[in-house]
Amino acid sequence: MFNKNKFLLDWMDDFQHPTGYEHHILVPLDDGIEVNLIAKYLAYPKKEDFLFDLCMRQKVTSETLVGVYDNLRLKERADNDVELVEISWRYESETHQLQLSMKDRVYLMQRFMPFMKKFVSEGFGGPTPSENLMMTAMPKGFKYRNSGYVSGDRGQKQRAILAKRVGMGMMKDFGWSFAKYNSDLNLQPL
Repeated sequence: MFNKNKFLLDWMDDFQHPTGYEHHILVPLDDGIEVNLIAKYLAYPKKEDFLFDLCMRQKVTSETLVGVYDNLRLKERADNDVELVEISWRYESETHQLQLSMKDRVYLMQRFMPFMKKFVSEGFGGPTPSENLMMTAMPKGFKYRNSGYVSGDRGQKQRAILAKRVGMGMMKDFGWSFAKYNSDLNLQPL
């Protein structure tokens, strides 16, 4: 069973901050709007560093910490200077997503998905794939419709589908998805 306080005390002296990498793809739309789609890595030297960092984040529940701990496969180590990579992505523009047409939103996804797949398979300046390197993501966001957002739960499920399309495993009950590179350096959902 995971004991947060004991873990924090035990790992405090060994904790190493992650290294961050961000890669931007600028997508011009027909009506002069520019959208910046950003893929981001946080590369952790040890899986325990990720868990320590997660413990220190606000609004992380005990259920989430236990779920992440149970899925880290701490006995399986990567032979690399990085053992775990947290990925995320976001949208930035002067134009809110709700102001984009459905055609524009689909076009953005068509441009972004190949980029994101290449991002996780080649590293794009971040850590390159190696056997047993673990990747994790917490898909989150709102489900948008023309009249406004529907819900955070639907948005999270929608983004979990996107995470699955780049090679992540299905989102777990506690909100995180996991994958690991195999010996052929292909991402395997967990």
